[in-house]
Amino acid sequence: MHDQKAWHFVAVENDAVMGCVVLNPLNPEKTKTQLMQMAVETNQQGKGIGKLLVKELLFFCNANGIKEVVSHARDNAVPFYLNLGFEIYGEPFVEVGIPHEHMRIQVVD
Repeated sequence: MHDQKAWHFVAVENDAVMGCVVLNPLNPEKTKTQLMQMAVETNQQGKGIGKLLVKELLFFCNANGIKEVVSHARDNAVPFYLNLGFEIYGEPFVEVGIPHEHMRIQVVD
């Protein structure tokens, strides 16, 4: 839905996609964004691929003047994002029938 304006990050090994994440700008200045569609192949989870994708995304944000990244994190992914420096804000909610938390990280220059 946001492909035309979003940035896409993909982890590839031996021509096979291992993981991906989308960064969608939320304002015209592109200083606030939303991390969306984070996914790592099931048999590749726990190997640090997701962590590398998010770190690359945050490096990109820092280099491009993006100040904040927000995310709708599934309950089971909250510890992953907390370990990367995200914080929970607002109230929990249900999206696509699954409990989620609002999370965010401020990007430091």
